[in-house]
Amino acid sequence: MVFCPKIKLKSGQTLIEVLFSVGVISVCLVGLTIATTTALRNNRLSKEYTLANKYAEEGLEIVRQQRDQALNWEQFLTINDRCDSIDALFQRCFQYQTEEFGSRRKITVIVSWQEGGRTHMVEAVTFLTKWSK
Repeated sequence: MVFCPKIKLKSGQTLIEVLFSVGVISVCLVGLTIATTTALRNNRLSKEYTLANKYAEEGLEIVRQQRDQALNWEQFLTINDRCDSIDALFQRCFQYQTEEFGSRRKITVIVSWQEGGRTHMVEAVTFLTKWSK
C-alpha cells in the first residue's frame, strides 16, 4: 500500500484579500475622477480668462474709437463710466479718470464673470492724451 499524505491546496481568494483589492481599486478610481474633474474645471477657467482678456482689449479699442469720433478732446472728456453685458456670462465696465489738468485720460476696462460662486476679473489699462484733429 502506497501512503500519500493529504496536501491541502489553497484555491481562491479569502474575503479579506477581495475587500482589500476592491478598496485599492476604489481609491484609484476616486483619484482619477478628482484629477479629471480638476483638469476640466481648469480648462474651462483658462478659456474664460482668454475670452475676458479679448473682451478687455476690445473695450480699449472701443474707447479709442470714441476718442477718434469725438469732435474734440473736450467732448471726449464728457464720456462717463458705464457697464455693459457682453453675453450671459461676462460684464465689461469702462472707467474714465482725467489726469494732468485734462490733457490725459486714464482708461480702465474691467471684464468680470461669476464661476463656481467666485467672481473673476481681468483688467486692461491705457492712457490717452489730448490730440489735435
